[in-house]
Amino acid sequence: MIHPFFSNKKILILSPQPWNYFYISKHHYALELAKDNDVWYLPSPQSGIGWKDQELAIPMHPRLKIIQYQLPFPALFRFHLKKLYRGINYLKVKRILKKIGQFDICIDFGCYSLYNSADFVQATHKIFFPVDNFGHLHFTKRGAEHLFTVSEVIRQKFLGSGINCHFINHGLSESFAMYSRKVLESPIKWGAPERICVGYSGNLFIRFLDRDIFRQLIVGNQSIEFHLFGSTDYNNADKSEAEWFYFLTAQPNIKLHGFLQPGQLAEALQKMEALLLCYKADNKDYFGENTHKMLEYLSTGKPIISSHISHYAGSELIAMTAAGNDDKLPVLFSKVVKNLEQFNTADLVANRIRLALDNTYETQIQRIGDIISSNQKN
Repeated sequence: MIHPFFSNKKILILSPQPWNYFYISKHHYALELAKDNDVWYLPSPQSGIGWKDQELAIPMHPRLKIIQYQLPFPALFRFHLKKLYRGINYLKVKRILKKIGQFDICIDFGCYSLYNSADFVQATHKIFFPVDNFGHLHFTKRGAEHLFTVSEVIRQKFLGSGINCHFINHGLSESFAMYSRKVLESPIKWGAPERICVGYSGNLFIRFLDRDIFRQLIVGNQSIEFHLFGSTDYNNADKSEAEWFYFLTAQPNIKLHGFLQPGQLAEALQKMEALLLCYKADNKDYFGENTHKMLEYLSTGKPIISSHISHYAGSELIAMTAAGNDDKLPVLFSKVVKNLEQFNTADLVANRIRLALDNTYETQIQRIGDIISSNQKN
């Protein structure tokens, strides 16, 4: 049951990402909120030149509307004529929102290149929800009363802005939660496989992937089958990306599965003996403190071998390198795959799953509602 603060309301979600087949936190929050509210999802302008706008209905989600619109000049203006772009976009969006009317809640997921703040939105309550950190991210309220973020670094950055700042962890989608509940209801005792399969899920070309360590793991463990789930699209004009793609496709112990829908991915990860995270922080845009992928991994109950993720430091549920020692990941990897039975006890499997299920999007909405309601009473 959804929190009363998020029940039977008109909610506007400002998102820098379009509504497409690839769902991330913005989309999952929109879908969850649309179960009990009328939700409008407003992304960046579509490509192309025009002035029309429309609301699209989403099958099976009758209370969710996707707003699509264009602007009357090329998208490159967004980067080369920023003030003009923002000004025209502002007029267009105000015109769209005027037709919809007053909102109860506005959630801004960080549309930095589109709006300086959400002051122009007519809404009773405004929430700023920055998910990704950037070196240029400035501490302003952006017209909101409350800030929620999955990053403690971001939370600290905004403490001096005068906004109520709160940490909230990433969310777990229902596609993964459904499989988690099945495993808890019917646990399977672990047995040694003929060949160990290790899974990695995510963007294979993200700049925070530690390719050097990943390469060491693959080359140094030829008897292990690495299953990689994620888009294989890359910039062939980028020499380093092209070389990385060639390496991945040339290895006999790698299986490239490409992008899978959440339900397919949740099912595929269940077939792995262990799951791998191999990131490298630059301490500017990414600090190695949290990742949504961890909850998806935990939801399977499988052993997780990970570079240092500070939010989960000290957890017995994850085999993780110490801070500043990500170069030791190959040693840790060998230890885990040689002792998989030790990392697959019934208690560890169940506790990983329970931790993930304690962070579903439904649960996070409840927590956000509790925090806002508590602040209003004080």
